[in-house]
Amino acid sequence: MKTLGIDLGGTKIAAAIVDEGTILSKHQVETPKDGQDAVFDAMADTARILLYDHPEIQAVGICSP
Repeated sequence: MKTLGIDLGGTKIAAAIVDEGTILSKHQVETPKDGQDAVFDAMADTARILLYDHPEIQAVGICSP
């Protein structure tokens, strides 16, 4: 099952598309420091970048502190 995982951290937002434990694609950016809207936008942009090449995901997981 192809899954999009997003890890929201204090210094970076890391995301990956994984299939049965194999990383198919990954991307990370610095976590914005200028408000929650900027953080949400950065998370969405990171997901869009990965989903462009792998639109057929079946699950999403998000981890945040």
